[in-house]
Order: sequence, then structure tokens, then C-alpha cells
Amino acid sequence: MNVTIRTLAIGFLYLLSISCNQPGPAKVQKSTSSNSITKNKPLSLTEEKKVNNTLKITKEELLRGVQGAIIPLYKDWLIFKNGTYIIFDNADTIADVKISALKWLEHYRPRTTEEQNWDYSITDLDKSEGWAVFGNGYGIYTYVHANELTNNPSAEQIGNFAKAKRAADENYPEIIYINSINGLEEVK
Repeated sequence: MNVTIRTLAIGFLYLLSISCNQPGPAKVQKSTSSNSITKNKPLSLTEEKKVNNTLKITKEELLRGVQGAIIPLYKDWLIFKNGTYIIFDNADTIADVKISALKWLEHYRPRTTEEQNWDYSITDLDKSEGWAVFGNGYGIYTYVHANELTNNPSAEQIGNFAKAKRAADENYPEIIYINSINGLEEVK
């Protein structure tokens, strides 16, 4: 009976996330700014470069940003070194969350030029300075801190930067934090 109630509850949360027009298993905090779903477009060669190479964010800033992006109801998630994070629906049923996350990231890793051209959705965050970028994989997001780009970046620049961060995590996966019902653990 408990399994049936749990299944219904998970289904309800999933339907709720769809009805709120939010992707994935967790609805990120929605700000008063509008979300934008953007078809991927490469940056123009003549477009001004918007990446701020002089200010990188620390692990602690990344952690705070991701924590502000995730609804507190969701306790099971982990963060990769470059800002990709995965939210799990039922981590208590997963034997090894790290291995599962690596397999999940690998499963959705683009293998062709066409696959690299995935669409994404950008959410302005109320509780964090920056954006949560969703696309190409259920429950997989990338956090982009406002300080990583110069002022007033376009949606394409935010999305492309998030895709570059995600690619770095796919190529050199390093999990730095795991959160569960037992609390936060820094992975060394």
C-alpha cells in the first residue's frame, strides 16, 4: 500500500511540475522574469564576447547557487565541478548515486553534431544570482552564475555557456557535492 501511495505522490509531483510549465523532476524557483525556451543558435563571430574570464565562482558560490535553484522539497541531488547538477526522483532506491549520475550524464551526452544542437530552457532564479538551464536530459540542469558572464547577456549566450559547462562536466566528470535526506556531503 505504501508503494502505491508513493507512486501516486511522485506522479502527482510530476504532473504538478508539468502544469507549472517547469521541466524535469524538480521545479526550479520561478522569478518575476519570464522563462525562455530557446532554440540553440551559435554565437555570431561578430557578436561581443560576454564571458567574464576575470571572475570565476568558487565551489561555495556554486553550491549556494544550486541550493537556491532547487525547491527545498527535493532532497536528492548532486553537483558536478562545472555547475551541472542532477536531481533524482527516488535516490533511496539507487544503490550508488554517483555511478547512477555518471551513467545518466553519459546517456544524454551528445555524440553527433546534430545532438549537440539541443534546445534548452532558461530560468531566472529568485534565490540565486544567475540562471538554471535545462535541456537534453530529464533532471539534468546547469547553473550559470551572473558573475560568469558580463552584464546583460542574451539568452543564447547564457544557453551556450551552460552547454559549454555541461560539456566540461561530461568530458571530465567530477562530483563535488551530494545532497540527500541525510544532509549535504562534500565529495573529496
